[in-house]
Amino acid sequence: YQPRLDAGGVVGVFNELSANTELFSWIEMHMVNAAFEGLGSWAGDHNEAASLVHRDQLRGMPSMLLSPVFANPQLPQSYELMSRMMRLVAWMPPDGRRELQELLVSDCGAEAVLRCLVRRVRGHCDETVRRAHQMQRLSPEIWEGLMLLQLLWGANEAVAKRLDQSLAAQPAEGTEQELGKSLTQTLSQLGTLRRPGSNAATVLMERFALAAPNVRPPVPAYEFHLQSLAEELVPPELEFRLFFENASAGPISSKEVLELPLYAARTDYGFEYVLPSRMRSFMANRNLVPVSYTRKVLQVENHHAQVYLQHQVARRVAADLEVLPGHEIHIDPALLFFILKVRRDCILEDTTEALQRATPEDLRRQLKIVFEGEQGVDEGGLAREFFRLLSQQVFAMDCGLFDASVAQNARALWFDKASSCESTDFWLAGVILGLVVYNNMPGLDVRFPSVIFKKIKDEPLGLEDLRQVHPDIHLSLRSLLQWQPEDGMDIAT
Repeated sequence: YQPRLDAGGVVGVFNELSANTELFSWIEMHMVNAAFEGLGSWAGDHNEAASLVHRDQLRGMPSMLLSPVFANPQLPQSYELMSRMMRLVAWMPPDGRRELQELLVSDCGAEAVLRCLVRRVRGHCDETVRRAHQMQRLSPEIWEGLMLLQLLWGANEAVAKRLDQSLAAQPAEGTEQELGKSLTQTLSQLGTLRRPGSNAATVLMERFALAAPNVRPPVPAYEFHLQSLAEELVPPELEFRLFFENASAGPISSKEVLELPLYAARTDYGFEYVLPSRMRSFMANRNLVPVSYTRKVLQVENHHAQVYLQHQVARRVAADLEVLPGHEIHIDPALLFFILKVRRDCILEDTTEALQRATPEDLRRQLKIVFEGEQGVDEGGLAREFFRLLSQQVFAMDCGLFDASVAQNARALWFDKASSCESTDFWLAGVILGLVVYNNMPGLDVRFPSVIFKKIKDEPLGLEDLRQVHPDIHLSLRSLLQWQPEDGMDIAT
């Protein structure tokens, strides 16, 4: 017999308790004192925390997190309790963190339970950032909170993965209604794909190897995102410096978080045990950062890259001219900026010609647009106008690059495999998007499905990705995968 925590029952009891205001007010202080007493002995001593490696020792932690006394991080007692809980997780050895995550997967995998835990921990992380903003100082509590949130992220992903494996191992019962093409139509097309001695089901799985079930995690990714970052309580410039100094090796994964050691160090708060430096960056925990904030940090990075290139050019010119320090030099703007001269009535042709001549170094310079025959200095407005006019031609449905049926059925842009356009035209579309991002221009109204970015990053694709481009084919394949032949029916002939 394996003991288990009835986390769903715990949530139900705590909800009923919170609803009874009179009863809760009577026992609230007793619950708070009990939580402080329980956490005090473990989170106050590093050696005690280091001994937490068994599931029976850890089972009380999710129960405490689900307690209503942890619900409001703005209350002093709730904030202090959650801070101790996060410190306890940070002080635990890797074996203990892995066991805690396994406990969350097995006993707290229900959507309602996981969602409650994520909201509690994320709310506290946001509160630590808000307090840091007021104090103008980033405390170790922030990174300890992110560690616990990452642990919950890993548990959330593991729940989906196990359910996915369970569904893949068992044939589905019944079929969904109105799932695109009929089975007769779909099966009739398998004959041309079949090899001698193979049946239709084998051919289907070989032809569409990505067609395994794809279960989404119980808690959506956006619920892990720190809202305090969306409010820019941490300036993007500061986060860029944090990432550059502490986590330039790249983002940290939820699996790596489980293995992070603890170091004894002297901080602004005294002698403390702290997490490794690579944890001390929000962008290092990229899965917890809102897209809007990520974009702001990348804009800062792009700006620094452009300024760095300009400084390199200035130093090179000064060295060639043997200019003494303190003397002024005049540098050709074409060496500092990528100046693109175009005619409004020939904007596509002029842009294509200029980009084909440009070198990679040219494209990394800050973009400046000049409309021939017009007055004006580009301070950003001309570039926005340029991209608006250009995108109306490059990303229009009649340009021949994109599949009209996909745009109509999936409301997304996808490449037309029967296009008569040259490869240069597709290259131009990619360069334009790259210039928009690199020069921090407002986003174009270009609706590519997320699967295209997975292709760029060489990430594995699944059946759900097909839904974004060809929803009818996706439904047909789902129908076929769930179909069960009648008794005695031979589909190999």
